[in-house]
Amino acid sequence: MNLGKTITTLRQKKNLKQTEMADMLGITHTYLSQVENNHKTPNVALLEKIAKTLNTPLPFLFFFAVDEKDIPEHKAAHFRMIEPLIKQFLTDLMAIE
Repeated sequence: MNLGKTITTLRQKKNLKQTEMADMLGITHTYLSQVENNHKTPNVALLEKIAKTLNTPLPFLFFFAVDEKDIPEHKAAHFRMIEPLIKQFLTDLMAIE
């Protein structure tokens, strides 16, 4: 699961700088950088604030963060088939460009 990369990608799509988003979340720029680089794992309360700030439902945030290594090997082929379709559907649903 690459939560940090997901947060970074969504933040950039919202044209937010790290410092701006950190201020909106009430955390330091350093801490947000550590989260985005997967050096720190935020608690659920902060994840909820991040999701709200990014206008993304928390379950969507988690789904976008899932990658193939999170899936059991015997189901990986199915994941590779449906993952792009589901991500595109969720992206369209959220009107992210």
